[in-house]
Amino acid sequence: FYRVWFHGGAPDELMGAEFVYRAGATVKLEKFGRALCSVLKCVLPEKTPIDLVLDDGRPEDSSQRKHNQRRGLGATNREPIKIKVTPLRPMMKRESSLR
Repeated sequence: FYRVWFHGGAPDELMGAEFVYRAGATVKLEKFGRALCSVLKCVLPEKTPIDLVLDDGRPEDSSQRKHNQRRGLGATNREPIKIKVTPLRPMMKRESSLR
């Protein structure tokens, strides 16, 4: 499971919104982040900058923090859409949960 939080220059519908996404157990944080960005690029206006922050819970080291902030040539001067992705751990084991 991954918690995704939208802020910055996000569209009004997503501003401040948080979602929890389920991914396969073998999907790593980086792969999930790349997949999320590729989906968003399909629905956002062309050349919208995306600042992706992958927060794995380790103490911050600004030199190793994972940002995707590059702007291509001809990119508009929009505020980047900031997306923070954090992995979540289950509170209970699967066999102990009741449905």
